[in-house]
Amino acid sequence: MACSGKQSTSNNKKEKNGVDNGIISDDDILEAHLRQYAKENLKVEHRLGRLCDELKYDIKLRKLAYLNAKFGIPTSRKMPSLDVANQLLMEQLDADPSRERGVEFDTVAPFLIANDPDGTALRFPGKCPPLKCVALMADDPLHQVHCDGHEKLAAQGLEMGGVGIPIYLYVDKCTGGLLVGYTLPNVHKRDVIEHTYLDLVMATGNSTYILCPRQLVTDKGSEVGGSHNLQVSFRTEYAPSVNTDKYPPHIAVRSVHNTPIEKMWNIFSMFTGHNLKSTIISGCTSGVYHCEDGFHPSQELDKFINYWNDHPIRKQKNKKMPSGATPRDVWLSPDYCGVEHVGFPIPAEVIQAKRDALRLTREEAYCWVGEDFKKVAKAAYHAIGLPVLTISNGWSVFQRMETVLRAQYHFE
Repeated sequence: MACSGKQSTSNNKKEKNGVDNGIISDDDILEAHLRQYAKENLKVEHRLGRLCDELKYDIKLRKLAYLNAKFGIPTSRKMPSLDVANQLLMEQLDADPSRERGVEFDTVAPFLIANDPDGTALRFPGKCPPLKCVALMADDPLHQVHCDGHEKLAAQGLEMGGVGIPIYLYVDKCTGGLLVGYTLPNVHKRDVIEHTYLDLVMATGNSTYILCPRQLVTDKGSEVGGSHNLQVSFRTEYAPSVNTDKYPPHIAVRSVHNTPIEKMWNIFSMFTGHNLKSTIISGCTSGVYHCEDGFHPSQELDKFINYWNDHPIRKQKNKKMPSGATPRDVWLSPDYCGVEHVGFPIPAEVIQAKRDALRLTREEAYCWVGEDFKKVAKAAYHAIGLPVLTISNGWSVFQRMETVLRAQYHFE
């Protein structure tokens, strides 16, 4: 495997072994990449390929083993000590009060049975009804991108006096990866969804060009009308050679047929959605939160997106789309899975021009509170020492900030 674009800055300038290994990277950058590959549980060949593609660093198995040992990169063959493993499992149990997050029973069943027998029964595969799925097919990454909003945490789902946390996600059908996701004040506004679509297009490119999906798949809600117009206009102007009869720019389906995105809500709910909902509601039932106050978390959504993109898709020999690899790996290294990006490039300045033509600015579309309150809220957060936010300490941080706001800024 040879890396292209090598420079003279090499970790083997004299080429003592007869090979130029490419560009040397700082230890912290190299370690971060190796830990990411371990998190995705990539095969050794994929790790070497990703190092070559991403860092222009061309090494062999022996050097990779040396670097893994040097940085203490975890492997499935080198498990942590029993005490460390038990502590990690206890932390995961504490973060899953609804007892619905899936676990690998062959690995941790004895520990779960000993420490949480009731939760073990609830988590056992088959306790929840399976999703009714049909065979999915997409040619390549960016062939079809599915999107939809999730309102189990919206105002009607929480019933906390109008407070809600609607979510909007975009999923690539071929890789199964979550491309972008947002917690938004309102997922029914046309301008808001248009901004998320433009963000999607920006996120799927790189520093030299931007890629637009060949097809966009949505439900039949009125809020997607603007996204439809943008997708059709981009396809018409920048990909006129694509057959519109075979590949229509936009496909509107019933929600029950929007399988790639609808199945994601069930997985999100089991991973963190139910935990998040019960934690939020507990603030109201315990008297910490009152309907006239304000509230919105988003870190749990980011955790879910990273978890999903780093988990390996189950190997299926009869599946026509990639399997046995992580969504992130298929997206970043499509050639290893026999696919290629089929999105069409568009100029970056076009995105900004389209955004400027919308009635709401991006800041207005994504804004939860006014600028004045945002400033004093940030000041209050600094005043209490910038604590790290988690799902379990959210309400305690809320109370501490509320005390500062009422005392220093006279909020009633």
